[in-house]
Amino acid sequence: MLIDELAGRMTTAEDKYGAFYSMQEALGVIRLEYRELEEAIQSRDTDRIIAEAFDLAAPCLRLIRHLRLNAEMRERSGVAPPAD
Repeated sequence: MLIDELAGRMTTAEDKYGAFYSMQEALGVIRLEYRELEEAIQSRDTDRIIAEAFDLAAPCLRLIRHLRLNAEMRERSGVAPPAD
């Protein structure tokens, strides 16, 4: 399932790298993964495109999770807690 694969990638990244230190760090990871997805699309390699799309989705969702749950990261990034 897509959700299971995405959750696995998020867990692997969290275990390997830990929480994002700041939104700027998250943005750097997202930019890198976006560029890799662009390259994969240009290569027209379906398996690579799928892998890179997962690799881009994972840090985006990790950022959402950290913005909701990680008060220290929000403080370092200078943002308020989410409304919900």
